[in-house]
Amino acid sequence: MKREFVAAAYIVSNGRILLVKHRKLGLWLPPGGHIEEGELPDEAVKREVREETGLEVEILGAGDSSGSEKRVSVLATPHHMQLEDIDATHHHIDLVYVCRVVGGNHSANMDETEGSKWFSEKELDSPGINENVRHFGKKILGEFRT
Repeated sequence: MKREFVAAAYIVSNGRILLVKHRKLGLWLPPGGHIEEGELPDEAVKREVREETGLEVEILGAGDSSGSEKRVSVLATPHHMQLEDIDATHHHIDLVYVCRVVGGNHSANMDETEGSKWFSEKELDSPGINENVRHFGKKILGEFRT
């Protein structure tokens, strides 16, 4: 079984969540992608968001970093992790973060997506949004008011 680590971000702003339309799947998903060799997960999620949306983000609810010291760094804690079946021989281990915009210019990368859109809680019930994204999108909007 091939298992790959990926990082994704639910980006919250003004009671909405930014999703991108996945080019291959035709579904609205949080921006994200594979964690590259030598890259930390929190670096990967910020890079993927920047590549897919043009936005700079910071991770919210990142956890307690007070245990960091000279040789030990406490990394940002994902909101949740999930195992995603890609096919019978391939899984993604998704580290899913909640982020907010701190800069950049919103422009969907049309090489990687079919566009991006801000969704309100009600709009998360739209077709093309799978139940997992709907569930966590609504949960996160309830937890993080920005």
